[in-house]
Order: sequence, then structure tokens, then C-alpha cells
Amino acid sequence: MTRLSDQTGQFRDALLDLANALALIEGGGDIEAPRMERIAGIKVKLDEMMPEGEGTQFSVEDDDNNTNILDLYINSRLDPAAVLLHQIAPLSKINGKASVNTAVANTDNSGYVVLDTDFIRLKAFKMVGWLTDVSKAYTPEDPVYRKQKSTYLRGGKTKPVCIFNEIMVESTVTKVLEYYSLDEGDDHSIEKFIYIPEVAAEDVQSNLTDALEWICAKDILQITGRPQEDIKMAEENIQNCFINLK
Repeated sequence: MTRLSDQTGQFRDALLDLANALALIEGGGDIEAPRMERIAGIKVKLDEMMPEGEGTQFSVEDDDNNTNILDLYINSRLDPAAVLLHQIAPLSKINGKASVNTAVANTDNSGYVVLDTDFIRLKAFKMVGWLTDVSKAYTPEDPVYRKQKSTYLRGGKTKPVCIFNEIMVESTVTKVLEYYSLDEGDDHSIEKFIYIPEVAAEDVQSNLTDALEWICAKDILQITGRPQEDIKMAEENIQNCFINLK
């Protein structure tokens, strides 16, 4: 049976290999205080997953935070964890951002709106004249998309449909939200377009920081080859954070 001290050493060695591979140690730079606060929370959670009498130590000698293996690696994983958080957290609990982009009408009474560069997830979209808003958009791979090419089967004012797509806009491949549809002569004005934006990990809203830390902890546990029961426990903690959201 592998001792906890051996497991901790293996975990630390794995982090060192990752840090070297990603060139995080040389010229890693100082980590700003708000991010260090998140890192500290993640390290506490990792310690919970690997209890050991003398405490888990990940620091490199007595160096400061710009050469601490675990700090550097967590810092590199914080923002991807924040993106994942906003993709999976309950939509109603995430603060949205209003888009100011305008709609472009097609000749068949459908249309599209260019997605903002910081777009992660749709929260609510509604055209003037629609009876309800849309919070879920499909992809071109979904059978729903094919129906939008038929004026008899596609979405309309009562049951509108939105599609994430990439189209050519001014000779550039552009990510857009296509909407279906309106009636002939209708004004293609947006009544509501709220989306979840990409934010830096240190700017994640306060009620989601605990889940953010568990997501990042789970990521590190997976990458460093920790046992599946540890990863499963981290996932359960993420779900518990979502259940307890206010």
C-alpha cells in the first residue's frame, strides 16, 4: 500500500514536471494578491484531499511565490477553471452582461447577431415581437438546425429558435447567434440579449468562488494522476457548491 507521504511526494514531483514543461518556474513572475487569495483556497482544498499529519508542503525551498511550484501551476489553471465554471454553473445564479450588438436581418425573415468577444454562454435572447425569450441555442450539428431551413418547420414568434454558428461577415469567419424568426415587414430589433462573459478568476462573483476553487483543485488532481476516488469527491464538492448557491 502506498503511504500518504509517498503519494504527496509523487504529487509534488508531478507538479514540478508540469511546471518545468510549461516554463512556469523561470521568469514566472509575481502573482497578484487577488489571485493568491484564490490559490490559497485551492491549496486548502488539495490538503483536504491529501490529509497528512505534518501537513502537505509544496513550496520550493524558501523561495517566494514566483517560484512556488503549486502556486505557479494553479495560477496557470485559474482562468480555464473560471471559463468552465461559467459553462456549468446554474444559469440563474450567474451574473449576466448585456450585449450592445445589433441584429442583421436576412431576406428570409431570420437574422443574426455577432457574438461579443468575451461571450461564454447565452443567458437570454429575445427579439422585439417574440412572445418568449431563448436561453438555449443549438449548433449546426443538431437536427433542430436543419428545420430552420424550412419556413414551415422553423422557429417563429411563439417558439423562437437560436443557433450558434460561424459565418462570413465582411470576409471574416465570425461567430454569431442566428435567430429564427420574424414575420415579413417586422423590425429586426433586439429586446434583450444577456450573456455570460469570460472573466478573470479573481473577478469571479463571490458566491461562485468556492466552486471555482474546487473545479481548479479537481483539474490539478486529474492532471497529476490522483486516484479516481479523490477526483470523484472533488466533483461531488463542486455539485454541492451549486446546490447551496444563494
